[in-house]
Amino acid sequence: LHLLFLLPFLPNLCVALSTQKVQTSSLTPEQQLAKNWFSIATHIQDPALYSASWANVCRYDPDNQALVTSRDVSAFEVLSLCAIHAIGLEGHGRKGSDWIVYDESKDGSFFLADSSSTSKSKGFSPKPRPAKQSQYRYAMPLSSEHDEVIFCDINPTRQVQSGWMGHLARFPTTDKGEKEVPNCFILPIGTPLCALVAMTDIPSGTPLVKADPSSLPAEKGEMKMFFQRYRNEIAELQQYMDMARPKEATTQEDAVQEINVEKGATAAHQYYNLPTNHKGLQVLHHDPTILAIPNFLSDSECDRLIEKARPNLIPCVTKNPKTGAVEEDSSRTSRNTNVPQIEVPSIVDKLCQLADCEPENLEVLQVLHYAKGQYFNKHTDGFTGPISACGFENSARLVTIFCYLNDVSEGGETRFTKLDLDVKPEKGTAVVHFPTSLNFEEDGKTEHEGIAAVDDKWLLVTWVWMNKRDEKSVYAEHFLDPLDNDII
Repeated sequence: LHLLFLLPFLPNLCVALSTQKVQTSSLTPEQQLAKNWFSIATHIQDPALYSASWANVCRYDPDNQALVTSRDVSAFEVLSLCAIHAIGLEGHGRKGSDWIVYDESKDGSFFLADSSSTSKSKGFSPKPRPAKQSQYRYAMPLSSEHDEVIFCDINPTRQVQSGWMGHLARFPTTDKGEKEVPNCFILPIGTPLCALVAMTDIPSGTPLVKADPSSLPAEKGEMKMFFQRYRNEIAELQQYMDMARPKEATTQEDAVQEINVEKGATAAHQYYNLPTNHKGLQVLHHDPTILAIPNFLSDSECDRLIEKARPNLIPCVTKNPKTGAVEEDSSRTSRNTNVPQIEVPSIVDKLCQLADCEPENLEVLQVLHYAKGQYFNKHTDGFTGPISACGFENSARLVTIFCYLNDVSEGGETRFTKLDLDVKPEKGTAVVHFPTSLNFEEDGKTEHEGIAAVDDKWLLVTWVWMNKRDEKSVYAEHFLDPLDNDII
């Protein structure tokens, strides 16, 4: 979750995309989406722009023509991603043939069945190499709202890139009547990306043999652990791929339907209309509005949340934009844990009543712990422009809600750096502010920081988004690890 503070977008990738504009009037929406996906996939396969933790897990052995592990690997560990050298749509071209986009400068006419086709100079072909002639093709549904099937092709003559070798794992062969036992499988991790994943523990130097797609592992618990382990990496990759989707204009009328705002208000500089009849609500600041609600949570709720979170805390992490490694977030020294809504139904109900929203509008709940001397550097919680992050599509963080879970006698204030406003932590008090307008404009005046704590400080924090969370994303509630059996 914390990579969002540093990587809402990949700047180099955005620049690269903007330099590849083409005439789209002759393309269907599905073709344009596939073309955008291909452009993004091309750039994230460049090691200078993107590097992942699995980049050196396996290597290609040219002597034995096999993909082998470079170190010992544990079950359900990512070995590599599958390369993408072309993206196409089945039966979407002229006369029902396939439609494909590829890099003509790198692959020439490799993906053309008919090298005389006039479309190759544009990178499009109505006659791609048939699927049965390519052992490297893999296909998947385009999306739930389309009947189209997207496929990805690989040119085996291309030089392989570290971290993008998954397609080189071979299918089982038979030697002296005995068939090889697969030790890995291909797993879609978000269209159009696929990962090569270990089925079992694999020693270093072992050739990788992939399972037939019809015999994939069925262990739901282990698959859940896989998506939990790689949720940050997968979410970041999917965020880049989601940039390919056209952004739908959000009108004030749409916003009124999606959330409760004042009817007739203009979207520009208009913020989420929080109900003002909540008992004890106090206005700490106008323009921007900062609110406080003392005793929002009871002492018992605060204490039980702390005890629920305490044994499950992990360091706050982010993705290093230079190395690609997932590492501790240098902007903050606190630890946190995610709290499933199913374990805190009374608190979820309070949050939804306060914000007049549905549970699906809430970002994953987090409990943060600041020990003595720990801090969080100044930042804002909003973004300019609709974004796809934390399981929300083309949306915006409209409301920040955090609640102090203990009294802090010294230090630990939340300082709004541009407002000359310090909020002292008091047990049970909730603080609310509005980081983004309904017109998707970040409010820089809400910049804040967590002052170094002299005593321990505990917080519950969440954000209200304009749209509902996608329960198919890696941020879905059913992917969260349970913490304990105490239902608050």
